[in-house]
Amino acid sequence: MCFNRVRAPDTLEPVTQQSNGEHDFDVMSPGGSRIGILEVTSTTERGYQGALEALHPNRGGGLVPAVACSHGWHVWPGPRVSIRAVRQKLDLHLSAIEAAGLEEFDQDEAHASVLNLREALRIESGRVTDEVADHHVVNLPGLTESLRPDALPDAIRTVASKGDNLAKLSNRAVAERHLFVCVDISTLAAYWQVDADYPVPPVSVDESITHLWAAKQMGAFWAVVLHAPNGGEWQKLTVSWSARDEPPVT
Repeated sequence: MCFNRVRAPDTLEPVTQQSNGEHDFDVMSPGGSRIGILEVTSTTERGYQGALEALHPNRGGGLVPAVACSHGWHVWPGPRVSIRAVRQKLDLHLSAIEAAGLEEFDQDEAHASVLNLREALRIESGRVTDEVADHHVVNLPGLTESLRPDALPDAIRTVASKGDNLAKLSNRAVAERHLFVCVDISTLAAYWQVDADYPVPPVSVDESITHLWAAKQMGAFWAVVLHAPNGGEWQKLTVSWSARDEPPVT
């Protein structure tokens, strides 16, 4: 849907045969000629997904008993946190931070107790709240990720370098070979950058790919889409649709 809205009157036609590593879509001209191919991929970070699942109430939730600590803390982990390790060791590390006289810390804190916590558990920030009696609260991972100008380009280069994507877009018999990247919230810094106010730097990838796309679904019926030729300047558009269309983000 996003591609069709941006590239009209060109359209996408699904490739139904997928058993031999075929690409996902053919790009068709209004006259019915195939002018390109398109592969869909995503920036999903598996570690983040695992952390989200581990924090589900049915899997133990985000509460950790405060045994060695005098207070209950709220902590914010990074995107690649091990929730199992946090449950095992968080209280002990926080007790060392309390012993140092700290009641809060952030990514810039250099005290040894905080550095030890960050290295061991990937906890980026925290503060005393005593919100839940005798417990610490572990928030969703990645919320402390900052906006970085290279976050989205790095994520796109990572997926563009994967062998299966390059193999599927290696057909030089077609002039256009598109990689459509669905930017997942699990790669949070890249996800935020899609619709940020500042421009995304051009991205150069393997020449097997002629065109790059990056899309972020913003709601049930709209998305922000970036598209550019390989190494070229990005164009940003907002694409919307109706309930009748029922599209994937592509």
